[in-house]
Amino acid sequence: MIKDIIIISVIMLFIDFIYLISVDNYFNKQIKLIQGSDLVIRNLGWLICYPFLVLGLYYFVIKNKNKNKNSSIFSLTRDAAI
Repeated sequence: MIKDIIIISVIMLFIDFIYLISVDNYFNKQIKLIQGSDLVIRNLGWLICYPFLVLGLYYFVIKNKNKNKNSSIFSLTRDAAI
């Protein structure tokens, strides 16, 4: 269980890192146009958010691979959070 959660964490962080690096200029321009100031990322926010994302993905999708109902619930809660 712990090994799976660590692997999921590393994969999610890697994917997010690659995505954020690839859209960095576009995303920052949009934030500056909308807010009028540069984007400031606070560490507390992502430190609270990532464990919930990882544990939610593990519990609803990875752990219960054959239970589509739980996967659907995870998708809805994830989309609602975004």
